[in-house]
Amino acid sequence: MSEIYTMTSRMLNQSKMLDVVSHNMANVNTTGYKRQDLSFKSVLDASQQPAEHQQSFSTVASKNTDFSNGDYKITNNNLDLAIQGEGFFALQRGEGTVYTKNGHFLINTTGQLVSANGEKVLGEDKQPIDIPLGSKVNITAQGDVKDDNGATFGKIGLFKFDDKSTLVQAGSSSFVSPNTPTQINEYLLIKGSLEMSNVNAIQESTKLTEVSRAYQSAAKLIKTFEDLEAKAIKDLYKVQ
Repeated sequence: MSEIYTMTSRMLNQSKMLDVVSHNMANVNTTGYKRQDLSFKSVLDASQQPAEHQQSFSTVASKNTDFSNGDYKITNNNLDLAIQGEGFFALQRGEGTVYTKNGHFLINTTGQLVSANGEKVLGEDKQPIDIPLGSKVNITAQGDVKDDNGATFGKIGLFKFDDKSTLVQAGSSSFVSPNTPTQINEYLLIKGSLEMSNVNAIQESTKLTEVSRAYQSAAKLIKTFEDLEAKAIKDLYKVQ
């Protein structure tokens, strides 16, 4: 029965949406996390004839990211930074670069500004920022990395993408893109603060309930159709 295949496709899509919503819920307190979502499209089964009786199936069209700002959390940590407006910090990961809104930074044992995962924060020249060991670091709202005497060690790089749809999640709060970003020369940072996840826990919890119910409903309908099909086959044998 074609209805079984239609409902199965819906159930599979609800399962994928459950995974995405659950992932959002798991990262509701993750610094710099951006909410994920799925969009779907209908596809006709061209194998069915005649054409006017073709069944449509839904499938995932794209995975989307909501890049709206999250709330700012005051930490009073001198190396914690939040971006006021658009832009991403750049981190060196292996031979490549990832971009993030997570501005929780540290100074490693070799005197470089790094993320909590140890990835080097890149300056406006896309090079790591070296800081003399023992220096008391002060990062200005304009991104200048200085010591108490005013010596400047570099400026934190901030970058933007004209087409954010090219950004692909590469970790809980980092992204990669095949496109080259544009450097932002003038910007403002909020010192001693972090941008938190933009997931609304209440709304996402409601969506999780709705998707779970839709999944269960589809599963029940499939079971009903299967029972009807089995009964029809059984009745057919009785007639014969």
